[in-house]
Amino acid sequence: MTIHSPLISVVIPAYNRRDTLGRALQSVWVQEVEDIEVVIVDDGSTDGTREYLSELAEQNRKIRPIFHEQNKGEAGARNTGVRSAAGEYVAFLDSDDEWMPGKLRAQIDLMRSTDDGVGACCTGQYIQYEDGRRDRICDWSDQHEITDRNILIRGCGVSMGLTFLIRRAVYQHVGYYDENLPLLVDVDWLCRLLLRYRVIKIRDAYAIYNKAPMRTAAPMERAVAEFKVKNADYLATFGLLDRMAIDSRFFCYISASYQVHGPWVGYVLSQMKFLLNNPFQSPKQYAYFLAVVLGLKKVGSGS
Repeated sequence: MTIHSPLISVVIPAYNRRDTLGRALQSVWVQEVEDIEVVIVDDGSTDGTREYLSELAEQNRKIRPIFHEQNKGEAGARNTGVRSAAGEYVAFLDSDDEWMPGKLRAQIDLMRSTDDGVGACCTGQYIQYEDGRRDRICDWSDQHEITDRNILIRGCGVSMGLTFLIRRAVYQHVGYYDENLPLLVDVDWLCRLLLRYRVIKIRDAYAIYNKAPMRTAAPMERAVAEFKVKNADYLATFGLLDRMAIDSRFFCYISASYQVHGPWVGYVLSQMKFLLNNPFQSPKQYAYFLAVVLGLKKVGSGS
């Protein structure tokens, strides 16, 4: 008996997402691709997500829930989903976000027209705020090639957990997500991917990122330190100016956390390191920093 493998495995990691999973799943069902399975990894939820998934799986045979008894984090949940996937392609969807109609069809059509050197395809996206406002996210990947250097220097704004369709076969060569990193999991894996494969982008916005609260700075500082230790040999292959620009981007991540949560001194010090390592920033960036230093702008509001 031949067992049919789906074309696409949609992998949805979920932790305490009982209230948002229905919205995410509805955005999957309106896609113009029928040959899919939906692998939902419940990462040790305690809010009723587990029971909700069991009910959904009884109602829809395309849904395949997997349950972690203990929380394994972002990388652990993704790894479980990918290892369990049967599709030729893997599409990630964060459990609090959603897709626009036509996303998977546009991506699968493009991927089928490329060679095996293209490992993944991403799309443009919107950001949606709590008040209902929605803006198109415009970032460097709309104009520049997606490379490991650009990811490290310009930032990882391509949202692998929301916009990507990936050939499942690439994991055999690239490996899985690093479960030891508290953050920067996407940056770490994408750099490995981009050393072997190309990533192409559909500029049209097919995904909606529902803005989540900013993390505090401490986990980001720890993640940066661990990322740099793990990838020391790889980072050493870049020239001095590139390494400074990469450090600048790391300090940008840390500074963004301090800007929201404080304290003032943390923001000022990390922002200074961001600007000193790569001073070619916009005048608005310098103006805001000066306003904070002079006390004209406040940081640490938590918003």
